[in-house]
Amino acid sequence: MAHDGAAAPDPTPVRTTPDWAFEGAYALLLLVAVLVVLSPVLRRAGWPLNAGSTAPLLLVQIYAAHFRHLDMFPVWSSTDAFGLGSPILLFNHRTFYYLAGLVLVGTGVSLKSAVVITLAAFLVVGAYGMRRAIGIVTDSRVIRTVGSLGFLFTNYAFTDWLDPRGDLAEFSAMMLVPWLLVWCLDLVSTGRASFLLVPVVVLLVNTHSAVALFSVFAIGIALAVHVGGSGWSGLRALAPRLGLLAVATTVLVAPLLVAEYRFLGQYDPQTKSTAFGYEVSQQFVGIASYLYDGSHRWLFPDPRYFVQIDFAIWIPLGLALVVLVIRRVRRERPGRDLRHVRRLRDPTTAFLVASVTFFLALQLRESLFVYRLVTPLQVISFPWRMLSFITPLGILLVAVAADRAVHRYRVHRSVQWVVSAGWLASLALLSPVVAGVGYNYGLLGAGAGQFTTMQVFAAPARIDNNTFHGFFTGSGTGELYAPFLPKVVEARGAELNSDSTLYRTINAHPPGGQSLSHVPCTVSGPPRAPFETLALEYTVTCAGATRLALPVSINPSSTVYVRGSDARLRRIPYFAVPGDPRMVIDVRGPGTESVVVHLPTLWGVLSGS
Repeated sequence: MAHDGAAAPDPTPVRTTPDWAFEGAYALLLLVAVLVVLSPVLRRAGWPLNAGSTAPLLLVQIYAAHFRHLDMFPVWSSTDAFGLGSPILLFNHRTFYYLAGLVLVGTGVSLKSAVVITLAAFLVVGAYGMRRAIGIVTDSRVIRTVGSLGFLFTNYAFTDWLDPRGDLAEFSAMMLVPWLLVWCLDLVSTGRASFLLVPVVVLLVNTHSAVALFSVFAIGIALAVHVGGSGWSGLRALAPRLGLLAVATTVLVAPLLVAEYRFLGQYDPQTKSTAFGYEVSQQFVGIASYLYDGSHRWLFPDPRYFVQIDFAIWIPLGLALVVLVIRRVRRERPGRDLRHVRRLRDPTTAFLVASVTFFLALQLRESLFVYRLVTPLQVISFPWRMLSFITPLGILLVAVAADRAVHRYRVHRSVQWVVSAGWLASLALLSPVVAGVGYNYGLLGAGAGQFTTMQVFAAPARIDNNTFHGFFTGSGTGELYAPFLPKVVEARGAELNSDSTLYRTINAHPPGGQSLSHVPCTVSGPPRAPFETLALEYTVTCAGATRLALPVSINPSSTVYVRGSDARLRRIPYFAVPGDPRMVIDVRGPGTESVVVHLPTLWGVLSGS
């Protein structure tokens, strides 16, 4: 019975159903936004040849070729490293190229269409993740809609996929970051540790290693805020679930980690990358560049990276901070007793502020000691990569500030839409969607205002191993990424920082095979090998017994055979010699033999064969 005129509570649970009208309208707006974001490449032929050069689009074709061979988890490229092969598919970022390769094989569309479709897919993933994250800090549909769409137009998103970096892998990881923030915000606001963390972290590890490393910091900050709000008892209550999440994640990434560990004896990509200027200490930029970089022009040849945080993020946050300080000063009372400060009253905002502060600090040169103290952080290479987290975190803070302003000042919905639309328009107007309309793209451009033709990015259908010298990569022919060449130790015991010159020397006498003694040998490779193959056969003719370097980069999981006169394969050992990056075999005597090399696969790496 109700008392004092109060209605009795309805015991029937309220069943919420999706608002399909809103979902349909949002999907339509998102489709329009994606088309607008991709318009710089949709309305022109070709593709921009930026800092990524031809490598990203070549990787898409390499993955597609492996899928045609039914090698669904490729680890080795037979055509990288000047045609001698490298484990670039194992050590490099995978998810974007994997998905784009599947699109290329499964649909039969053109290379450009496959890349555009994959970009669109990640834009959709990023928008829905951002909408979900914003929905945790505000129930305003206006803010959720505009904030999630605005995320797609941010500076660093364009810097990653379009200009000037062309880092499709980091772009795809950035689109996954909002889903990690969903987990973190859910933890600090409700105390739940959902299983969403497992697929998100596994995807991030496979999408971009540096961004995956940042996720550890975000998770740690979320746990610290949770402890600040609920005490250590709250963390103890979550311990079993957190342990289960850690075990599940470890099991899913273990095959990758085991495979990488097996290659580390002969490959060290992180150490080699420092020789090319990718060391953290070499890549800090001034704090002013994060606020304003007036010298940058979208889609103009420019060797510098564009790292400016969007005006639509830092200016509203700066204004909100000023208002907050003024209010606090006015409320300050003399004699306030700070001993009775309560636990965190707003853990979501605390998490966002702490995270932004942390990632901003790691972008500054003053934090170099942190990178040197915690050496795994060196894998980040570029401190401004923190923008992949700072950007979505900044939008979330803008959403929090907007939500509080709407409730405090009772802003009418029509005004909310007008202000929000203006905020979104400012992002679009300052992006390459508009600001790059009159560009003059000079790097191998097909003409004024045109991108590089797609032929520059196309891989050959067949490879002549007697003449192949690697891919065009913007600075010549050779390797896609030099850090993925093997370690080479000189006679004096020092390791070469770069193998590129050595590989060019090896390829001066195609196809790269060579007798390591005075006994002469000739090595003939297959003249029409398929692009990206799992096995190569060489005809070897030597005048006597000798050691022979095969034209294949040394690795721990190839198998080498000699084909007998009966066409049966007999397995023979191979080994490495100091100063040479190739697989070496023993030739027993004079004559001609067919040597067959089976190249690494994930199963071969994990099984130890």
